[in-house]
Amino acid sequence: MTDRDEEAAREDAMRDVERVMMYIAQAQRKADEIAQSLAKTGTDEQIVAALQTASGALRAEHNRLLNRTHFVVPDEPLTALSDVPAEDDPGNQQRMAI
Repeated sequence: MTDRDEEAAREDAMRDVERVMMYIAQAQRKADEIAQSLAKTGTDEQIVAALQTASGALRAEHNRLLNRTHFVVPDEPLTALSDVPAEDDPGNQQRMAI
């Protein structure tokens, strides 16, 4: 697989992850809305508590998925950066006309 193919596959996978995260967030918001609505109508407290627990679990799962996919620690250590990148070298900068 070429680098371009690997990058395309990774982008596809990340789109799928984003889609799943969106579904989880929607389910969490819906659980909150229904719990609040049922609480106002005097529904059994156990049902409201179960929906609130589900909402919290969905929120935690959303955060866990976010952290495991977007904030991944690289397997290989990053290479050391030079003190002054070439594009920041004063000799390479151009002045902007005002």
